Amino acid sequence: MNEEISAREFEERLFLTVQSANGSIRRSFPRDFSVLVGRDDACHVCTPSKAVSRRHVSVRLESGGISVSDDS
Repeated sequence: MNEEISAREFEERLFLTVQSANGSIRRSFPRDFSVLVGRDDACHVCTPSKAVSRRHVSVRLESGGISVSDDS
């Protein structure tokens, strides 16, 4: 995954890369956005894995750091 990202886009977006045995995907979201990861179709990043709950985790960029919240 060698996509070029402009400096401005990098500053304005939250990039989340999910890796699995089948490869990886990268999604970008607004910086003030809470990204929901899980099996549920309503999640922003969805996986069919039974090891992941329907609403597994939320990821948010806060004050220059990353907040991860267990939602299961």
